[in-house]
Amino acid sequence: MRPTIDQTILNTELKQFNIDIQKWNASIYFIENEIQFITKKLHSYLFEPTTPNLFELWQEFKFEITAIEEEWGHLKTEIQKHENVIKMILPFDGIEVEGVSKESHESLTLHYNTFYNRFNTLKVKVLGHIGGVLDHNKKQILQTI
Repeated sequence: MRPTIDQTILNTELKQFNIDIQKWNASIYFIENEIQFITKKLHSYLFEPTTPNLFELWQEFKFEITAIEEEWGHLKTEIQKHENVIKMILPFDGIEVEGVSKESHESLTLHYNTFYNRFNTLKVKVLGHIGGVLDHNKKQILQTI
């Protein structure tokens, strides 16, 4: 029996959902490493007492990183659940399963994109500040030479 047009479309969508999930997983694990890098830099010698506005910025970044890590954990769990359902039904062309819908995938896509943009905004702020601290420290060192 040949699959119907609806079954073919559903199967194509499921395969695309699976591709999206693979991209998200790769990105999520990369973000985990970036979070660890940023956290280590925030706790490094760069933020010595001579750094202007150190405490306020450090507290702000620490709060934002903590929120990002928490959201990262929730998103990772949502993606894993979604992936498990998709992997379960992919071998069965055209079978609809409760919990897999275009709307649920679009909702997860929106959540992922919002998280990714929020994380990148924070990363740019933190790395920009770190760059400023390095420039400031470099100027101080050069003045003492």
